[in-house]
Amino acid sequence: EDAGFYAMEVWGGAIPDSVMRYLDESPWDRLRSVSNVIKGRSYLTALSRGRNLFGYVPYPGNVLAGFYKEAIKNGLGIMRIFDALNDLDNIKESIALINEMGGIADGAVCYTVDPKDDDSHEKIFTDEYFVEKAKAMEALGAKIITLKDMAGLVNPARIATLMPKLKAALNVPVDFHTHCTPGYGLASVLTAIIKGVDIVDTNVWWFAEGSAAPAIELVYIFCKKLGIELEANMEAVGRIHRQLLEARRSLAAFDLNKDRMPKDFDPLNDVLPAEIDAKFDEAIKAAEAGDEAALLDACHAIEDYFVIIAFSSEFVDKSGHAVDPAVAGAYQADVLAFFCRVKSGPAALGLPGHGGREVFLVRIPGLHQLGVHGIAHDEAAFPEGFVRPDGHVVPVSGAYAYNCQSTQS
Repeated sequence: EDAGFYAMEVWGGAIPDSVMRYLDESPWDRLRSVSNVIKGRSYLTALSRGRNLFGYVPYPGNVLAGFYKEAIKNGLGIMRIFDALNDLDNIKESIALINEMGGIADGAVCYTVDPKDDDSHEKIFTDEYFVEKAKAMEALGAKIITLKDMAGLVNPARIATLMPKLKAALNVPVDFHTHCTPGYGLASVLTAIIKGVDIVDTNVWWFAEGSAAPAIELVYIFCKKLGIELEANMEAVGRIHRQLLEARRSLAAFDLNKDRMPKDFDPLNDVLPAEIDAKFDEAIKAAEAGDEAALLDACHAIEDYFVIIAFSSEFVDKSGHAVDPAVAGAYQADVLAFFCRVKSGPAALGLPGHGGREVFLVRIPGLHQLGVHGIAHDEAAFPEGFVRPDGHVVPVSGAYAYNCQSTQS
């Protein structure tokens, strides 16, 4: 209530479904409870897949209208609306409905990369591609535009060119949402701030970094050094910080890193060692100079000091560049769990006769980082492909990892 956040996300993409399916609750109960406590001091925000809402199939217009009506009635203020393929036809009705019902429509442009980072084909996902999608969403009525980098693929050099173009082309606030999975998150958020972003998405310390968003505590230090006001009450954030430590401890049975918790840190009361404080200055200097390698080195040194789990070690080379964007963008735990699930036999090496069907081999650059040298892919079981356009790995029964040597299977 006292933190003064611009907005607090209360639903991710599957929360209403999970609440009903696994807790046997009405999805409105918890939303209403949070809204009653916040008392309008921060917007409550949620994530909608447009016509797919919080599910995976398209719903008719009356279902969209009924859902959004109840969500806003029970306290939701902002609905972030996206389509994984940036198909405007799948989001335009949701934008219109949210606006009509008194909510704020946040149009999310999903970031992704071209399959090959070379000159062998004409680039699709250029800065101009994302700017045009953002302008179209604004024209449809979006009151905020979010660059939604759910896989953490936006590196600092890319946001340095893209953010100024978005700011110049749009008349509404621009939000940057990213994750730290492949090691870019903190450095890219700093760069976005320097390049004029209006809003950045963060997490509080104990649930930040790793595969999540950057820590607000670290973002606060950068903003303080830059002379930029961070519109949040950091004393209240400190109280949340302390309570969330106990919340995380209570989830130890599900916490892969319960024995590697980050150092506790309160930016209002703790004094940084001089050499770490200097790393913040180095990061700012590098970001302003466009020196991506130095920026990443400084940010990774900061994260290493706090023992923040870096999911980047398997995926990012010494210069800080992802070995393979599609793989780097997927959550490491999901990748390892899936790739190491099956050690297949000869049939999965591209030989005919597997289950009465032929299989063929798909080689994905970068998998050798995980000790996996390819995927035997069953076209009949999954003809669309292996990695979704939004960068997430799809676990399908028709694909088999082979020669998997990771100890984390």
